[in-house]
Amino acid sequence: MLHKPTVQSILKKALWLLAALLLPLQAAGAAAPWGANHVVALTDSTIEDRPRMAAGPGGEMVAVFSLEYDIYATARNAGASVWANPVKITDPSRSLAILPDVAIGSTGIVYTVWTDKRTSFNNDIYFSRSTDAGVTWSANVDIIPTLNRDPNQVEPTIALDPRPGYGNVIYVAYFENPASGQMFVDFSKSTDGGGTWTFQRLAYPAPPVCPNVIYPTCPTIYKIGSLGLAVDAQGRIYLIFDEVGSEDTRIFFTTSNDGGQSWEEMIPLTPLDTCRVAHNPALALGNTGVVYVAYVQTNHTGCDNNATEKIQLKLLRSANEGQNWGNPVLAGLSNQPKDILQNLGLAVLAHGFGVTDDEIVIAWSDYPAKFQLYSIQSKNGGTNWGSPVKISDAAGAENINADFPELVTSNGVVNAIWRDARQNSSLRIPYTAAMAPSLSYGVFLPIVIR
Repeated sequence: MLHKPTVQSILKKALWLLAALLLPLQAAGAAAPWGANHVVALTDSTIEDRPRMAAGPGGEMVAVFSLEYDIYATARNAGASVWANPVKITDPSRSLAILPDVAIGSTGIVYTVWTDKRTSFNNDIYFSRSTDAGVTWSANVDIIPTLNRDPNQVEPTIALDPRPGYGNVIYVAYFENPASGQMFVDFSKSTDGGGTWTFQRLAYPAPPVCPNVIYPTCPTIYKIGSLGLAVDAQGRIYLIFDEVGSEDTRIFFTTSNDGGQSWEEMIPLTPLDTCRVAHNPALALGNTGVVYVAYVQTNHTGCDNNATEKIQLKLLRSANEGQNWGNPVLAGLSNQPKDILQNLGLAVLAHGFGVTDDEIVIAWSDYPAKFQLYSIQSKNGGTNWGSPVKISDAAGAENINADFPELVTSNGVVNAIWRDARQNSSLRIPYTAAMAPSLSYGVFLPIVIR
């Protein structure tokens, strides 16, 4: 016997259908697909390492890159896929300008820094800004005081203070590489939008006491790399880098809560280990006080190349401004198929007020086989991970020579920029792509049936 549906039963079914439609479309840890790849700039020469990109308050994007030792910028409007023609930032007197970085303030002003040899052919850090979305740029300024220019300063990274009323505060960290070979971390700050700058060398961690069980002879620290800088919503500054020695590589971390005037002690996030080497860290922030660091772990030459330990992506998380850190989390496969020698891209989409709901994306370029670009994603703070996916949509089975990725978040979407040689195997030009946003959380309505 068929029963005539009542108003209550119809309403109940409709509400359940609505709730079902609002459920997550992807399971936790599933990898979201990347959208179409777009050329940032066509050139007749290969751009140098590490193109960089920043997102503005309205979703606009600005990318910077080095081409034949000049620094160029190009912009894209919010929601657009076509980039404007590149504009040269460096003055005519430039000499060997490389490795730029870029940031966009809350008012839309664009700031960039890079390594430049124009001053007595010595590496210094130069600065410029644009108040018209990257169309024109200010005169180039050497931010290193004359008294501190003898050592080489290289590889700057830039971050802005996001707090209301701090729109003119700019932070820049970089490496100091004197002729002695011992490198240091330096820090500069401007409180007037780049008009004037302060300079300081950060206190470097003491070398290990040796000889000891791990080090029969004392290691020589000869390189620092993969510098990361970020500022949270409360104005706290976070800094990471890896220290490469003759015996191992460690990742160091420090913070400042007073605008860089003083810094907490640099602490190693990874232990001394002559077999498992931690390197190429990337830094990203979640909700206020939540810090993520992704890095590569590989076996050191001479140690047992156990297949499950040879190449791994690891993630570290702190929920209290870096005061305490959880155990390293394995991101995805226990053993990546190839080596990873370049920088990682790391992005975090913070959801809610905890860390278990944060969406995390890591990007990398494999090595040495054809430099294919991959990403891996977690939708629950690193507990579960999807499978690695290619970022490239190049025709054919492989994307050749895609490298130096960076990930940037904008309005809840993860964007990537990298170098790519698909159009001409002898030229690498910048490309971008965006992750298709996914519905991560269901909305449940109270169902009241009388």
